[in-house]
Amino acid sequence: MYLQRRDIENNLYERLQKQSLEMFQRLSGNIWTDYNEHDPGITLSDVLNYALFELKYRTGFEFKEYLGNPVNGELCYEDVGLLPGSEVFDSPVVTPHDYKLLIEKHLKEKIKECEVSLSENRCYVIKVEVTEGTNPETVRESVMKLYHRHRNLGENLEEVTVKNKIDSKNNKYSYAGHDLVYQQEEEQTTVSQRVWAKEYRSVQYDLPNCYGIGESGLPTGASEERRIAALQLKAYLLIFDYMLSGTEQQIRNIHRLQELSGEIPAGFSCNINIKELEALLDKDKSEKTEVFNTEETEQKKSAYFNFLDGIYGEDTQIFFPNLLLAEANRYRAKLIRQLPYLNTRRFSSFDLTDEHLSSLPAIKQLLSEVLEHSQKQETSLINPERKFSDHNIKLIDNKTFYQKVHKTVNVAFFAEGENVKDEQRFQKIPRISLRKDDEQTLCATVKRYLKVFEYDMPEELLEHGRNPENYRIRQYELSDHITKGYNLLYRCPGKNYWANLAGFSNKEKLIETANSLWRFLKKVYHATVSFYVVEHILLLDDITDTESRTGKFHRLSLIIPHWAKSFYRENEGFSYQRLVEDRLPAHLDVRFYEFEEERIYRFEKLYFQWRKAWTEEYMKTDRPKVRALSAGIRSML
Repeated sequence: MYLQRRDIENNLYERLQKQSLEMFQRLSGNIWTDYNEHDPGITLSDVLNYALFELKYRTGFEFKEYLGNPVNGELCYEDVGLLPGSEVFDSPVVTPHDYKLLIEKHLKEKIKECEVSLSENRCYVIKVEVTEGTNPETVRESVMKLYHRHRNLGENLEEVTVKNKIDSKNNKYSYAGHDLVYQQEEEQTTVSQRVWAKEYRSVQYDLPNCYGIGESGLPTGASEERRIAALQLKAYLLIFDYMLSGTEQQIRNIHRLQELSGEIPAGFSCNINIKELEALLDKDKSEKTEVFNTEETEQKKSAYFNFLDGIYGEDTQIFFPNLLLAEANRYRAKLIRQLPYLNTRRFSSFDLTDEHLSSLPAIKQLLSEVLEHSQKQETSLINPERKFSDHNIKLIDNKTFYQKVHKTVNVAFFAEGENVKDEQRFQKIPRISLRKDDEQTLCATVKRYLKVFEYDMPEELLEHGRNPENYRIRQYELSDHITKGYNLLYRCPGKNYWANLAGFSNKEKLIETANSLWRFLKKVYHATVSFYVVEHILLLDDITDTESRTGKFHRLSLIIPHWAKSFYRENEGFSYQRLVEDRLPAHLDVRFYEFEEERIYRFEKLYFQWRKAWTEEYMKTDRPKVRALSAGIRSML
């Protein structure tokens, strides 16, 4: 370690002093000619220049030091979305050689040798040689489970043979090669002592005591005139304090701004600790004033996510086109964190041996992350009513709902002739960012303020209730002609009346409730627009029947419910069908099927029985239950 010689020509403080003096001379001309150190103006200039010089010092460290955890200074690149190459570029299991390495890695204590090849039927054949004293049947089961946990779409296992010795034959193709190894520098865990992050100290305390604004304050017995003069100087310097303190707060918030989360740095905090501050500031106005523009901060957060998208070859902002920026950032952060994992297994299928149906094809997991509900296992899509019933809400047909509303809730209806284009009385409802948007909280808000939905909800709301354009605020005056009231109106497209869903005395509460309703309906709807993946290679009567397999072992059928067909084709300017197709292997023949409610009910019954049959018969050569249920599924496609 050694000290570097300072460049005498590169002295920021001297440069600031020189430029300040030149500016004073240019502005004051012949009016002010005393530029010596005893002059108060020069003294103030010296103090402020030194504050800028210190600010330059605080911003002169390596950028990575500002990314450390604010509490302990520890640097974790994953916290800011910079994931290790071994995770981003982790090679998925694709070739026979990959499966061979996988098996040898996990079962190295039980096997001596392993061979993996493709049969004429395009299914995998695995041969393993076990170590002495190892139970062959146990190894066979372990190999099958391991394969199915890593199985890709459009693949299947034909046979696993366990022997005491493998009769090696020359393979027609060799898959051996060198694996990519990512060597990474070992990063330090603690970045620095964070000397640049010390709390701000007012420039007023750097002035001589004779100014009367330092830590000692004015001398005892100072006149009122002297006190007022000191307060005026404090107020003048407070402008510079705000600028310097705000800049230092932004430096300390770099970690939060670039953190892979939807959180943004807290607003400006008036941490300028000087005496008599309360005499200079209006506390109420100060608390309401937004020094750091929240929208601008969200835009910076979004720009950083764009940067991460560029690194990983993604474009996550297209998935959330109509959300407020704060909400979009929250969901983008979650998706960016998940994408490397999902991309490394983007071609993977579900585990046929999974009894709990907790494994999903990666493409289905990806869609659930994009739709903000993080599906963890196969669940029924029979009817959106099931999802509503989780919240003690019954989804009923529109006619029944409106008949019931007329009888029990006394909901008023407003004719089109009342001119809803009158923006003074019928106002559009602005979208706002909600503090909490989990389903339980949203549902509780909806049921509390919209009594009309306390037990039932019309079917039309599932399709049209998510669109803010179908709602209005109707403003009216009470009998005293002073107090204002507000109706939350809703109209289904194509109908000639507006239904009053609820009345409010507080406009802000109406807006919050409407936004809660939209988010709740959107979350519930997104949970009902998933799909089922059917791999035809798993549906054939005889796995060795080459003729019946021709043209089918690469076919993939995606079953979607009829209520989601418009969603997949074009939804909010984005095609989810195209997303699914683009993320699937190019060699697969992908076909979409739209099933009506009764048909999807029958399909689901067969599908879940079929999955259960696989978990029971995957070890068997003959699979009668799987074969029978496969025939039923084939008949529906």
